[in-house]
Amino acid sequence: MRNDTKRLVEGALFVGIYCVFFLVSRFLGGFLESIAFFILPLPLAIFTRRYGYKKALIPFFAILILGSFFNLMSTIFYVLTANVLGIVYGELIRRNSSDIKILLVCALTSMVVNTLTMVIFANLFNYDITTEINIIIEYIYKLMRINGDDEYLKIIVAKSIPTFIFFMGIVEGFLIHFANSFVLYRLKEINKMPTNIVYLTLPQNMAFAYIVVIILYLVFIPNYLGVIGVWGIISTIIFNVFWSGVLLFFFQGYISSVLFAKRKNRMQIYLILVIAGIFLFTVYFVLIEAAIGFVFVISDYHKKLLYNK
Repeated sequence: MRNDTKRLVEGALFVGIYCVFFLVSRFLGGFLESIAFFILPLPLAIFTRRYGYKKALIPFFAILILGSFFNLMSTIFYVLTANVLGIVYGELIRRNSSDIKILLVCALTSMVVNTLTMVIFANLFNYDITTEINIIIEYIYKLMRINGDDEYLKIIVAKSIPTFIFFMGIVEGFLIHFANSFVLYRLKEINKMPTNIVYLTLPQNMAFAYIVVIILYLVFIPNYLGVIGVWGIISTIIFNVFWSGVLLFFFQGYISSVLFAKRKNRMQIYLILVIAGIFLFTVYFVLIEAAIGFVFVISDYHKKLLYNK
C-alpha cells in the first residue's frame, strides 16, 4: 500500500513537472523543447527505473493528454518522443543493459526526431523543406571549407543529408545518454557512470565489412551518383553508408591517436597537430583520422593501447 501511494505521488509529481514545462514552452513559442530535448526523457526514465515500463505508461498518457490541450503540435511531438525514449531508457537501465545498446537506442531516437522534424513538420506547417536542406548544405560548406560554386560538390553535399542526420544522431545520442546518466548517478538511481568514451571500441568485424563498402563506393559513386532511378538510389545509399562509416572511424581514430600519443609521451606534439586540425578543419583531416581509426580497429591495436597488451 505504501509503495502504491509513493508511486502515485511520484507519478503526479513528474506529470506536474511536464505541465510547468508545457506552460513555459508555450510562452517561449515552442523554443524550449528543442534545446531541452537532452533532459526531457529524464523524469520518465527515473520513474521507469523504479517501477518498470508498465507502470510508467500511466504518467506517459497523462502527460500526452495534458500537453494536447494547450500546446503546439511540435511541442507535443518532442515530448512524446522524449517520453518514449525515457521509458525505453529507464527500462534498459533497469535491466543493466550495456552502454553500447543504450547509446544505440538514444542515437536512433535522435535520428528519427531529426528526420521527422524535417519531413513531417514541413507538411504540417507548410514550409519548404528544400530551404532547410539548403541551410544545412551551407553550414556543411562553411564547416568543411568547401567552395559552394562547384556544381558537383553541391550534388555530393545534397546527397549527404542522411549522413548529416546520422552524425547529429550519434552526437545527440551521446549527450542524451551521458546527461541523463549523470543525473541518475547523482540521484543514486544507478551505481556507476557510463563507460568512459575512450573504452568504446568499434567491432573488428565492422572494419572487415567496411572494406566491401569501400569497394562498392569506388565502383558506383564515380558513375552513378548523379543518376536518377534505381542505380541513383543504390549509389546514394552506398555513398551515405561510406561517409557514415568515415565519421565513426574518424571518432575512433581521434581517440586512438590521443591514446597513442599519451602512451608514447608525445602528447604535446599531437596536441599541436589536433589544434591545427580543428582550426583548419577539412575533408582531408577527417579522412586521415578515419584511416587511422580504421587501421587501429582492424588490427585491434586500440585494445592493446587501452590494456597495455
